[in-house]
Amino acid sequence: MHAACPVCGLQFEREPGYWMGSLYVNYAIALALCLPLIVLLALAKASVPAIVAATTIELVLLSPVIIRYARLIWMYIDQAIDPR
Repeated sequence: MHAACPVCGLQFEREPGYWMGSLYVNYAIALALCLPLIVLLALAKASVPAIVAATTIELVLLSPVIIRYARLIWMYIDQAIDPR
């Protein structure tokens, strides 16, 4: 990840631990993406180990995308609260 935006010069990492807030966003996105699969498999009467395995596979495959969007959303939230 770049230290600053090449277009506008916005510093992405303002202080140590800046991205810790994005973990909350990451959790919410992951939950929103996994919950439909869990409900669908539960309605299909899948076993608990099958639901856990399917959810784990989904999260492993989607984690790189989720992390990027969680950081992006966190930057937007931070800019809305504390514009620089």
